Amino acid sequence: MEPTPQPKKSEKRSSSNFPLYVVLGILLLLLLGGLFYHYFYYLPSSETRAMGRTDGDKVVTGDTFVMPGEEAKDKDAPEADRGDKPQTSIADEQKLDPATAADKARRAAAEKEAKEKAKAEEEAKAKEDAKAKEDAKAKEKKEKPAAPKRKVVATVRLEPGQFLTKLAEKYYGNKVFWVYIYEFNKSKIADPNHIPTNMEIKIPAKELYGIDADNSASVEKAKAIQARLNAQK
Repeated sequence: MEPTPQPKKSEKRSSSNFPLYVVLGILLLLLLGGLFYHYFYYLPSSETRAMGRTDGDKVVTGDTFVMPGEEAKDKDAPEADRGDKPQTSIADEQKLDPATAADKARRAAAEKEAKEKAKAEEEAKAKEDAKAKEDAKAKEKKEKPAAPKRKVVATVRLEPGQFLTKLAEKYYGNKVFWVYIYEFNKSKIADPNHIPTNMEIKIPAKELYGIDADNSASVEKAKAIQARLNAQK
């Protein structure tokens, strides 16, 4: 029996390594594809995101690095804008036509006149209120009844030997004024020369008859009344 021919070692090794070559080839293709994606797609897009977005002609970045001269330019921009605004408003005002300017002046004058008129009305009203208060006080003072004058200064019960002349001298300073004591108590005194003892006599106040011992006219008036009473006896 003839022995079976054995395959050569080189043929056996090449057939057994074929799947390994296929796997390595696939891995190599994947690696190349990854490198291509990384260098030609991922890196450019990452740089764009890092650089930031564009705002008009200016690129706004997230980092703090600025080129020399850019910072001063950015700082000067707001000041330039602020300086332009007043000039713009002044220019706009200068561009107003005469009709608009005249209308604006009329409105300002009307507002000023209205304010002055309102102020004058308030002042006039305040003066009227003050005058009304003064008038009310004067009226109240005028209508307020005066305090009643005292009519009687004393009440005396006559003792034996006591006469009207003594009472007049005591309360008025002159005997001649007894006539007023008699006039005030005439309703119960029948004869001024004969007054019963223990009779209650009221002494009238000086103001009722204008009694003044230092006034000659007042004394003469009392003497005249005394003469008339003596003539009636």
